[in-house]
Amino acid sequence: MGSYLKLLQEPGVLRITSSQLTARLPSGMLALAIVLHVHNLTGSYAVAGAVVSALSIGEAIFIPLTSRLSGRIGIRKTLITAAVLNAAALVLLALMPAEAWLLVALGFATGATVPPLMPVVRALYPRLVNQSSLPALFALDTTAQELIFASGPLIAAVLAAAISPSTPLLVSGAVSFLGTLWFISSPKLGAATLPRSAGRFGGVLTNGNLLVCMASSSALMASFMSMELGIVSAYEGHGVTAGVAIAISCVASLVGGLVFGQRQLGIVGLILALLATAMGTALAGIFSWLPLVALALFVSGLGFAPALATLYLMVSLSIDSHKAAEAFGWVTTSSLAGAALGTSLAGIASESEGALGSYLLGSAFALVAAAFPVCARLRGPVVGLSRGY
Repeated sequence: MGSYLKLLQEPGVLRITSSQLTARLPSGMLALAIVLHVHNLTGSYAVAGAVVSALSIGEAIFIPLTSRLSGRIGIRKTLITAAVLNAAALVLLALMPAEAWLLVALGFATGATVPPLMPVVRALYPRLVNQSSLPALFALDTTAQELIFASGPLIAAVLAAAISPSTPLLVSGAVSFLGTLWFISSPKLGAATLPRSAGRFGGVLTNGNLLVCMASSSALMASFMSMELGIVSAYEGHGVTAGVAIAISCVASLVGGLVFGQRQLGIVGLILALLATAMGTALAGIFSWLPLVALALFVSGLGFAPALATLYLMVSLSIDSHKAAEAFGWVTTSSLAGAALGTSLAGIASESEGALGSYLLGSAFALVAAAFPVCARLRGPVVGLSRGY
């Protein structure tokens, strides 16, 4: 823990990380918030699902573009413009009538205008701390991210039940806007501007390490979503049990990130983390006794945050600074695509094979995530993965 305490004593680091995580809190709220609001408005889960899908598609398409734009017109201009448009889209989504096409269009607009905080801040990290502190900073980021996805749905559910189904959308817009304002007002941000984006859009995709990270993180997100659907399928009708099971995996990811993420794991450590995720996910489907299932889910989650932190570090160390924001934008796009793929395939697997099918699919995706860095390493040294254990 000493490395984290030392890191947070660096001028401006605590404010930068806290503000961007606050601004990103709606990303953990929106899926459930949209489902609750749209179903209440239209009475249709199909329409609600379509709006959530439109949100993901909009973000996946536009996040590399807005990330690159931050290096063209500046971080502050890009983020505040996106935050204003995003808040407006969320307010309209909360207030518009029950027209399916309009709700879907607003869902797409909401996704398209998500402020590119995650790519921007990860591109900035090498300018905030020295290279020896980067592993701890990426680990802190990915570990704290788990809090967003653990607390977001709960906050959305409480707000919808206590006030109204549209309230979580309005709160999401306010939190995103105010959190972004907090982030861009940081004095440290002025001294850590990104170099002007150069080259053609998409040219960064020729970087082999970026492609490895995109493929591996996409498969890892598919693994998590498959496991989550397997849990829901296994404990259908027992919502509390399912929620606790998912929370166990998230807590394990927090523990793994705090304990292991601060080290530069290297290729061996990355593979071990992904293998732990694969083994734990498979065992969670095989075991039937709840305490053993909980133990397996803990093992599965333990490798998640350290693996992601290592992959992000690899990108940071291998991409030129003027391309970093766009590069992390593409990583976000690939992660969204992986989550969508995992959810859709796990749904098919659950229908045909039951919960075990989703669990085994999740384990297979984690093995695929491990295969990409292994294959890259066989072809030669991989920047950011050559040291550590």
